[in-house]
Amino acid sequence: MPWIHLDDIAGLYIKAIDDASWSGTYNGTAPEPVTQREFSKEFSEKPTAASPDPTEAPARERGDVAHQSRHRLASRRPAGNHHSHVIHDSAWLLTTDFRCYRESRSNDNTWRFVLIVVTGATGALNGATVDHLLDRVPVEEVAVAVRDVNKARRFADRRVEVRYGDYADAASLPTAFHGADQVLLVSSNDPGADAVALHRTAIDAAVTAGVGRILYTSHQGAAPRSPFRPAVVHAATEQLLAESGVAWTSLRNGFYAHSLAWLAGPWRETDVITVPADGPVSWTARDDAAEAAAIILATHGGYDGPVTLTADAAPTFADLARIASDLIGRSIGLAVVDPDRWVADQIADGQPEPIARFALGMYQAAEQGFFAGTDPLLRDLLGREPQSAREVLAHRPAAR
Repeated sequence: MPWIHLDDIAGLYIKAIDDASWSGTYNGTAPEPVTQREFSKEFSEKPTAASPDPTEAPARERGDVAHQSRHRLASRRPAGNHHSHVIHDSAWLLTTDFRCYRESRSNDNTWRFVLIVVTGATGALNGATVDHLLDRVPVEEVAVAVRDVNKARRFADRRVEVRYGDYADAASLPTAFHGADQVLLVSSNDPGADAVALHRTAIDAAVTAGVGRILYTSHQGAAPRSPFRPAVVHAATEQLLAESGVAWTSLRNGFYAHSLAWLAGPWRETDVITVPADGPVSWTARDDAAEAAAIILATHGGYDGPVTLTADAAPTFADLARIASDLIGRSIGLAVVDPDRWVADQIADGQPEPIARFALGMYQAAEQGFFAGTDPLLRDLLGREPQSAREVLAHRPAAR
């Protein structure tokens, strides 16, 4: 029998009322029926009010037996993407598409969608996060808040709600964050701005909007005394989050591996990696970090506080020189030069001095061990090995 939960029927009606594009006849049935024997077996294995299971209290409080068996029955869910009017596997009873109506009541006691708002989605990191998120949750549960809505057309084309939101325009943020259960704040990358002040504005707006959880793209080396300037900003922002009174998650991503393209210098041409200091760095692929962020968002609050997301190894530049030698079949050396000389050489090559000194802070932080740690969580979340520094060197040029 193609069982369907009463609340799914209610969700179907609500969707039909809200969506003017619906027209014609829709069948409110599950695509894969189950037998009474299968249904009874699942039901009998779940605790009842007479035999409560404290590990499943949230589901029990909702009176939702099917929710309790969701994870065990996930493998039975039909493959592929389904339009939001299609009811899923009968054994679920509660569908992914209409889960939002059941799991999130608004203050006026009406059902609404669980909503995740992702800022900075026109950038590489959070743009990739949204792409991965859409593989995991219905499009109705995702909105993006961006400074230039015209640059977010690719998301609008996928029916993602696009909102205007700019940390520097505080008045834009209440609307950008309205109705959000989770907001993912991207860290500011404006070198001329007071990033901590911008982050404070965004956090305050999220608190005022009643957001349930704030997530933030931080960095593995977040520390108030790091010589790497963004690490100081991240540490200060995490302190603001801790003081906000709202549940928060800080995604401490490892140092993005694509930056090796310039931090390792033109080693293919010079046969040497020249740096002002050496130390271990857990070079982490940006797309791996983005996918992990999407997975964490899709748990709807499964991770609290600082969460470290790094590759499995933290090679030094000396290690990278050996890896590079092996990759191209000739010897690549390492030269650790005086920091002032390195900065002068960068300026002579056309690099503005502020940018050269900004980069110097990264090497010095590595030397002091700020990027040395690794954590298996990224691998566990992805269900595979994260991309390695060796793979990055093999597939990326070493100069801009």
